[in-house]
Order: sequence, then structure tokens, then C-alpha cells
Amino acid sequence: MRKLVLSLLFSFSLFAGDPWYIASILKTKVGETLKNPIMFVRYGSGVFDWLALTTDGNFVAKLEGLNPDGTFNYTILGDPRQYGLRFEVSLTGVRILSASAVSTQEAVANTAVRATVDNALKLVTGFVKPTRKKVRSLQQLPLELIRKVNPSYTRYITNEPCPQGGSVVTNYIDSNHMVIEYHSCVDASGITTNGKISLEILTLNNAIAKYENLEIRSPNEVITLPSATVNLTYVQDDYTQELRVKSVDFRIDYLKSQNFQRNSFLELQNYIIQSTYEDEVVTTFSGLARSECSSEWVNMSTLSPVKQDFYETCPYEGKVNGYSSQANIDLLFNYDFSIDAVEHNTQNLIKHFTNCLTIQSEAVCR
Repeated sequence: MRKLVLSLLFSFSLFAGDPWYIASILKTKVGETLKNPIMFVRYGSGVFDWLALTTDGNFVAKLEGLNPDGTFNYTILGDPRQYGLRFEVSLTGVRILSASAVSTQEAVANTAVRATVDNALKLVTGFVKPTRKKVRSLQQLPLELIRKVNPSYTRYITNEPCPQGGSVVTNYIDSNHMVIEYHSCVDASGITTNGKISLEILTLNNAIAKYENLEIRSPNEVITLPSATVNLTYVQDDYTQELRVKSVDFRIDYLKSQNFQRNSFLELQNYIIQSTYEDEVVTTFSGLARSECSSEWVNMSTLSPVKQDFYETCPYEGKVNGYSSQANIDLLFNYDFSIDAVEHNTQNLIKHFTNCLTIQSEAVCR
């Protein structure tokens, strides 16, 4: 029987693809370390009674079947500890143990922190690294495109190669309107962009950009953005002649951000993020968020604006509310860059985060 099973397994493998071709691809990666290792284990007799989990046992998903396009369909459980479970992974198998479950309040707090720091601030302000330099953010993309505007280009199309592969096609419809399509465009820093952005300059210092099926992929992260709109105002620096953002209104129909290094994800739905840039960065936002911390959508809103100094990573002031059907919490951003998650009604402490650098470098649900 065992020989029969192995025979069938290898028969299907040969039918599915050429092992020599696969081996040739793997040979090009000799010396590399493949990241984000996943293993599959069977827990029942049903055809789809399989779990996919990371080798550290901290992220779990249950196989549900196949999607119409042939890809696997999963139910994301996320961190098993929120269900009172712990997975001990070894070379011989996976042992299921009981664990102290993460409280519902803490799960909501974790999702709220992720939605605030990893997305509302990261995607819009771009101030997320412990350095004095900006990193690329979704609000900066329109600025790059505005710099390309040329009044003499009307009904003109360019097709330019990107620094490390792929191309970008720009359709200059008129002096104030262009459509840019990214085709596996890899920039100098190794970030790959696909999708379309329509840019319209409304006034001298105001533009609106519409994102369609945008995907931005780096070695450790991918952001998918099927539909969103950014309305921004900007000024030109008198000394450097560089464009500088003054305000951003970012409206997201749906967004998913996945971090492969941390085995984490976060989804935003019907999300509005608004930021102003004067003496400091001031941000407000509202919408739905969901992460690996909790499978339930969390309603997010700012009770008082979140503030951070230019080029500083962590906010020093602000209050954010996150609530679901089972929990209602507030996030308090403190002057020492720490974050306190408290129960909304009583203001009792649920969880203390030392600073947002820890949140960005680790999976916050662990």
C-alpha cells in the first residue's frame, strides 16, 4: 500500500511539471536562504483536513479547497495562542499543546496598533524606519509623477525601461492629465511595481491620483491595492526646487499588506487616512482593519490626531479607538514614543508597547 501511495504521488508530480526544469531553477538559487518556510500537517481524515503553519508554530491556516483559478483557499487562524493553543514543531512532526489564550481585548489592541503604525503612518507619511531618511510610501508616488509633467507633452506616449528590469508606460493625455502603467518595474532599490495610476493636476499646487490594481513588492513585503484615491496638496521648495507634500487625503477601498519576514498581514477596507505636513505630521483615519492577530474586522478611528515629528519614526501624541463586537479599546500615544492600549470605558491598561520600533521589527501578536 505504501509503495502504491508513493507511486501515485510521483506520478502526479511528473504530470504536474518537469522535475528537471524545476531543478534548473533551484540551481540558480544555490547559496541563497529561502525565507518564510511553511509546512503542512494533516489533523483529520477529511480531504482538506490540512494545516499550513510556519516552522516557528506562530502562524496557522487551514486548507479549505481550491479557488476557481487553481490556487489554494485557506481560512487564516493567525496566532494559535489567541485560541488557547500552541504548536511545537520538530523534525518528527507537530505537537499540539494548550496555551494561555490572548484575550479578545488584546487581540483587538494588537490589530489596532498594526493598523495605525504599520499602515496609517507607514503608507501615508513614509516615516517608519529608525533613520533620518524618508522611505518610499504611497503618498510619494504621485509626487514622482508630478515631476514628470511636461506641458509640451500632449497626446504623447513613452515606454521607458526601469533601472533593474520591467518598464513603465506613460500616456500624456494633456498638459494636466497622465496615465502611468507599471509592468514589473523594478527600481534601483529592488522594489517591483505593477498596476496603473491616473494623475490629474487640478490646480498649481493640487493633484489627484487614482490607483488601479497596484502592487508594490519588496523582498520582505508586498502591498496590493485594487482601488484607491489620493488627493494631495504640495509646494515647491524655494531652495532645492523639490516638491514637498502639504496635505494628503487617502481613500482606500481595499488594501492588503503582507510581511513575509514576520509572517504577518493586515487588511484595510473603506479606509480614509488624512495627514497634514507643517511643523509636524498630523494624521487622522477611520475604517475597518483586520490582521493575523484577530479574524474579526476592527472599526478604527482617531479620537484625537496622531502626531509625529518630521523624520521621527514613532508618534508622540494622539488617541485612537478600535472596536469589534467583543472589545472596545483605545490606543494612547505617549511622549516617550510608547503606546498604551486601554479599555475604552474604564481606561484600564490592557497592554503596554515600549515603542513602535518593536512593533515594526516583530510580529506584534506574539
